[in-house]
Amino acid sequence: WTKYIPRILAALFFWAAAYEGMDLLRGWRAAGVLELAALRRAVLNLVLFHHKNHLYYLHIILLVYAVLPLTRRLVAAADRRLLNYGLGIWFVLGCLAPTLKFFPPLSLIGGIPAQYPINLTWGAVGYGVLGYVLTREAPRHRPRTFVWLYIAGTALTFGLTLAASLKTGGLYQVFLQGNSPGVCLQAAGLYGFCAAQWQDRDRWPVAETVSKASFCIYLTHLFFLEFLAGRGLSAGTLPPVWGVPVLVVVAFGGGFLVWLVLRQVPVVKTYLI
Repeated sequence: WTKYIPRILAALFFWAAAYEGMDLLRGWRAAGVLELAALRRAVLNLVLFHHKNHLYYLHIILLVYAVLPLTRRLVAAADRRLLNYGLGIWFVLGCLAPTLKFFPPLSLIGGIPAQYPINLTWGAVGYGVLGYVLTREAPRHRPRTFVWLYIAGTALTFGLTLAASLKTGGLYQVFLQGNSPGVCLQAAGLYGFCAAQWQDRDRWPVAETVSKASFCIYLTHLFFLEFLAGRGLSAGTLPPVWGVPVLVVVAFGGGFLVWLVLRQVPVVKTYLI
């Protein structure tokens, strides 16, 4: 509450205001006048947490940090069997149930059992516990074990999304959510591989630099994507095979350059990026 949460709140409201300001600027350029109603709406959006969609991650992190004392006590006191049991319950109620509730027979269930699934926000707490367990347990396994786990998750995510999209005639996003089973397996596979492969590596300058810049890249990447989209360059208009990698490079590179500049400002470096 004194170290992490104030920083997250400062970054959240600053960048939410920046995105609101960008929307106001577009409206002013289009209409030639800055309407009072637009200003009032922007302020309300800021106060009521109606922020830019991609800032949802900061909303989630606030909750994760708020319950961190509890999760720390849990992982410190629980033995291996209890942690595995807790993660099993979390996977069933936080990953499987929220995904399968859109399909029979779970979609037909009503009453209190329909409220058993854990939503994405609270499910992020389980991801934190999973990260702790993988950090401790992954070095005991071969890295290729987690490679196969990642491949299985990717196949599940892509395969189910492809099948559902072909059936519905449009992009079906249920299996792309952060708490879907395939995405969970991908996350565990990728992180577990890193923990197992580089367990004895004390320093990795490139990874450390990217890690330090990643928060700023996340916070600012939409500025660059929206700038390109306004000029007809987006994932929906470019051939995905080369369009998506190009947009990734632009979003990453642009955010990284912003970080290189803003990290020179002490208060900004501490609280906003």
